[in-house]
Amino acid sequence: MTASVIASRARLVLTGALVGLAVIRLLVAIVPDRFFDVDPLSVPFFFAGIGPGASILLDAVLVLLAGVALELERRRRGLDGWL
Repeated sequence: MTASVIASRARLVLTGALVGLAVIRLLVAIVPDRFFDVDPLSVPFFFAGIGPGASILLDAVLVLLAGVALELERRRRGLDGWL
């Protein structure tokens, strides 16, 4: 395999990961921890969604992957330096 094929596959994998994480971020509910000081088993209902910690982690991974994608495109196509 040549370097251009490897770079093309890396861009496709990176794009797929970005789109997948963005879809998860948009479709999964973020549940605030209203009952953070009580035992989770004592709450009579179930929270369907992710908490604030998982939301921050998901956002951090999205920002990191977006930064990697911008850097790869800057190296490949010569985007402006201020990006």
